[in-house]
Amino acid sequence: MSIGARIRAARKKEKLGQADLAAELGVSTPTISEWENNKKTPSPERRAAIAKALNAKESELFEKIEERYPPILIDPVDLSHHFGGMLGGILGLIDVVEEINGKLVIQLNDHFNGHIPEDVDISLKLLETMRKYIKGRTEAYRHDFDLLLKEGGLDDARRQIPNPKKNK
Repeated sequence: MSIGARIRAARKKEKLGQADLAAELGVSTPTISEWENNKKTPSPERRAAIAKALNAKESELFEKIEERYPPILIDPVDLSHHFGGMLGGILGLIDVVEEINGKLVIQLNDHFNGHIPEDVDISLKLLETMRKYIKGRTEAYRHDFDLLLKEGGLDDARRQIPNPKKNK
């Protein structure tokens, strides 16, 4: 959530209009609007007064997400192994489903003497279509990820990803 959105949410929580907040802070109503619409940012000198007027902590209103949640560092090689392994696992499961589906079709053919009822046949075809789609998408993701790694789309050293669980 942006700083402006946090100011607006805190103001509404306190059931204050923009004019009310402006009067309390000694600024114009358009200034409040500019803050809330992220056109301008309140000066550091004003932030404590804004927080006090809105019964909020200054850090809750004005700290950037990156400051509240320090980033964790992920090694691209580790990311590659984990993501690649996950995609490989999905493809392995799809192969198992394909094998089970093949055995099921054989058993159904035997059970119905080669004349599988239409509704069962439609269900089997739907399952097969879904399996092919999921396998195709997973293979495409794996291909795209491999290209990203080869073309240096990930930083050579480390990639920073915000960690929202840290400091809670």
